Amino acid sequence: MKTFLKWLLGILGVAVVVTVIAVSLALLTGTSSPESDSRRTYTLQNYLNDDYKYRTHNLQWISGNQYLHKTANGDILRFDVDTGTSSVILANTTLAYVWNNNVYIKVSPTAESVQITYNGEDNKIFNGIPDWVYEEEMFGTHSALWWSPNGNFVAYATFNDSEVPVIEYSFYSEDTLQYPKTIRIPYPKAGATNPTVQFFIVDTKSLPDLRPTEISPPAEIKLRDHYLSVVTWVTDERICLQWLRRIQNFSVLTVCDFENATGVWSCPQEKQRTEESTTGWIGRFQPSVPHFAPDNATYYKVFSNAVGYKHIHYINGSQAPVPITEGKWEVISIEAVTNKFLYYISNENGGMPGGRNLYKVLLESSPNSTKCVSCDLNQERCQYYSVSFSKDAQYYQLDCRGPGLPVSTLHRSSDDQVLRYLENNTELENSLKDIQMPSKKFGSISIGGYR
Repeated sequence: MKTFLKWLLGILGVAVVVTVIAVSLALLTGTSSPESDSRRTYTLQNYLNDDYKYRTHNLQWISGNQYLHKTANGDILRFDVDTGTSSVILANTTLAYVWNNNVYIKVSPTAESVQITYNGEDNKIFNGIPDWVYEEEMFGTHSALWWSPNGNFVAYATFNDSEVPVIEYSFYSEDTLQYPKTIRIPYPKAGATNPTVQFFIVDTKSLPDLRPTEISPPAEIKLRDHYLSVVTWVTDERICLQWLRRIQNFSVLTVCDFENATGVWSCPQEKQRTEESTTGWIGRFQPSVPHFAPDNATYYKVFSNAVGYKHIHYINGSQAPVPITEGKWEVISIEAVTNKFLYYISNENGGMPGGRNLYKVLLESSPNSTKCVSCDLNQERCQYYSVSFSKDAQYYQLDCRGPGLPVSTLHRSSDDQVLRYLENNTELENSLKDIQMPSKKFGSISIGGYR
């Protein structure tokens, strides 16, 4: 009897599988009616060959009305938004670079490089560049150099991995196909020895008589394993550092000023602010970047409110933080602060946590008046934005990242009007008209009273 039941269940199982396959094929292939889509489909080979690739417009703001842009042929152009003109950069600038794990400064193309550090050593001492921990888990970049706004000072970090355990793996390349080379990386796992960090500032005006000044972490941080997490220049003579304990639930923000009379950097305790979390680590991935008001003393910062949502708070010395935004949604990042407005990216619009839109808050109003800048620009094509503001927030580049084809536009902040399209991917849009593309459907589900 058991054998018969097993045989019957086996037959039924095969029948179900065949039915599922048949229905799936019918849905995928459709019918041969005249109404069926005759356009060709997007293939795996198209994907592997990168046949249909969107373009972006990368720029870097260098002032309130000028930005740098690298063209397809490699030219670096300086574009003036006010005049609408561009020119190739020929001006000399001071250069800081890292060679063999040591920091150098070159004040002009004809000047000799001045060596700042001398203790750099492969896989042990990293000056001006991060080790694996800081590149991957803290900074997200291969640089640990920070120029002050006017270029008078350059800050750098030094990482000591001498006691960090090393991980090894074999690497095959075109030069070592038969015999792989061994890659060694200082890699601290949970509980292992971490790299130590030091932070220095160099006054480039004192070249070649250099005296790098070290800024030590605050006492609450220094005596335990810790990280340097965020570096923010406020002015040419004021810098803000955020230090984080290794467990990452306790952070201290310090503000340091350059004293012209003594030539030293001071970090008074009254300008420190601690941030602590009882539910996890600080910030979304790390402590949020402070955005200083025009007075260069007070600032705005994103952290969790009493009910757990991440919102903007105004910080004025030791006074209690003042909430600027609130609601059952989260601020992703602060983007710019002026005398009148604060600009931020959030997922508030339409109750869609996966969306990103640009908002601005009128700071002079009570209560604060908030406007969504990007919500109604192109709802079908654009629901996920990023933004880049000029130095004084006169202008901004607004990047739409989907769900449709990316679009990059240049705007004037005073009225948020589009001044020009930097990239709209028209060529790609026309090419895709002959390709069957998947349809998209967005929605939400409710679980336990939450959406």
